[in-house]
Formats: sequence, structure tokens, C-alpha cells
Amino acid sequence: MSELLHDANFWVAISFVIFAVFGYAVGRGKAAEALDRKIEAIKEKLFVSEQLHAEAQKLLGEFQTKKAAISSQASTIVKDAEAQAEEVRKAAETALNDTIARKEQQLQERLQRIEEAALDEVRRKAAKIALDAAAEILRQNMNESAHQRMVDSTIETLKQNRAA
Repeated sequence: MSELLHDANFWVAISFVIFAVFGYAVGRGKAAEALDRKIEAIKEKLFVSEQLHAEAQKLLGEFQTKKAAISSQASTIVKDAEAQAEEVRKAAETALNDTIARKEQQLQERLQRIEEAALDEVRRKAAKIALDAAAEILRQNMNESAHQRMVDSTIETLKQNRAA
């Protein structure tokens, strides 16, 4: 055993054991205190987490209720919009049909005016051709005495029309 007393390893081991016992005796209270504080902090965090979780569940319920209400309102709005769109479509279709009918009527009237104008033009040209032909025939067949009788007859007709 005397050899052990002179061995450095032995004294290091003894010092370590004494240090460990002393550290355990002194630090046990502080370590327990630190662990207690840590446990209390964790309990506090758990309590706060549970409160936040409960509040989150409450908010989730409120948002789901609001979402259902908004979804219902959106559905109603969509139905109303579809009904209005159908009314607008019908009104536009009616307006288009009215416009088409009006345009057709205008085109018919325009076509009738063009036909009447063409007929008037044909009549005018036919009358002019007839007058020109009659004048040519009269010029060829008319002698001086017939011409004088015609002038006298026209003057007499004018006098009678003026007197009346």
C-alpha cells in the first residue's frame, strides 16, 4: 500500500473522487434549482401553447363559419349575375332583331325608291325620244300652211285658257 501512496495515478483518482463528491454535494441544490426553473419555464410555455391552440381553434371555427356565409353569398351573387346576363342577352337579341328588321325595311324602301327613280328616268327618256321623233316627223311632213294653222290654233287655245 505504500506504493500506492507514492503513485501519482492513485492521487489523481482520489482527487477526482473527492472533487466529484464535493461537486455533487455543492451543485446538487443548484442543479435541482436550475432543473426546477427549467421545468417551470416548460410548463409555462405549454400553458401558453395550449391557450394559443385553443384561440387558434376558435378563430378557425369563426373563419369556417364566415367562409360558409361568404360561399353562400357568392353563390347567390353568381346566380343573380347569370340571371342578369340572360336578361341582357335576351334584350340584346331583341334589339338586334329590331335593328335587323329596321334595316331590312330601310333597304326595301331604298330599293323601291331606286326602282321608282329608274322608272321615272325610263319614262323621261321615252318621252324625250317620242317628242324628238314627233318633232322630226312634223318637220319632215309639215309644210308652211300646216305650220301656220298649228300656230294659230295654239294661240287661240292660250287666249281661251287666259280668259278662263
